[in-house]
Amino acid sequence: MKKKKKTRKTKRTLVVLTSLLVFIVIIIVGVYQTQLAPPPPKVPADEYFVVLNFALEDYELSKDGEYVKVYLVSFNLKPVGGDAHDVIIKSLAGTQQPEEFPSIGKGVSQFVELEFPSPYPKIVRKNAGRFPFSIEIYSRETGDGTITVYLDDQLI
Repeated sequence: MKKKKKTRKTKRTLVVLTSLLVFIVIIIVGVYQTQLAPPPPKVPADEYFVVLNFALEDYELSKDGEYVKVYLVSFNLKPVGGDAHDVIIKSLAGTQQPEEFPSIGKGVSQFVELEFPSPYPKIVRKNAGRFPFSIEIYSRETGDGTITVYLDDQLI
């Protein structure tokens, strides 16, 4: 009879140890997949976002027409590559305060307005007579990236 009790204790101990080992393996695999696995590759900002309805809201064109002094711009930013999270938008020309959005859904246009401090940035005419305006965008999906909008005389 003592032999049966020992066998039951051994079986119970073996079941508990096996369950504990399986639990530990599941936790290790979960940690590896969430923290140690390489993150998905970042997509370039100019492929992930589209800039729509870009407008110089407040500006001053030089007398010779070779540069624009910018005070305020507005545009709609639309993620086309998927939802965008922790989005930070600013101009390479320098803005007082970057615009920040916790998330923007795929295909949803977000209105953005960038105001510039003094000294106001000057955008010099380049590229076939157009004015390049660069917007710096960061999101978890893209990392740091730049989108350049080219303004022609019709938009100024």
